[in-house]
Amino acid sequence: MTERELTSPVSLTLENGRLNPDAIGFARPPLVRTDGIDGRRSWGRNKRWEYWNVITPTHIVALTVSSLDYAAVHEVWVPSSCLWHRKQ
Repeated sequence: MTERELTSPVSLTLENGRLNPDAIGFARPPLVRTDGIDGRRSWGRNKRWEYWNVITPTHIVALTVSSLDYAAVHEVWVPSSCLWHRKQ
């Protein structure tokens, strides 16, 4: 399966609140507009996720920030390379 790359701004939702098929894919810069999600009208359906990952030769840093209307998940992972490159 090949994922489609989004190259121009697109709205995540249609006028009726359903997923916009044109917004399915991945984007290198932030191009998907989420202003059509109305959390006041549909509580529990407004989910926002941000995920960043930085990889270097010696470390991996991952950061997750989310808001799910009823809960939040925040994570920071910084494993050192010594965990997977053990000398024997």
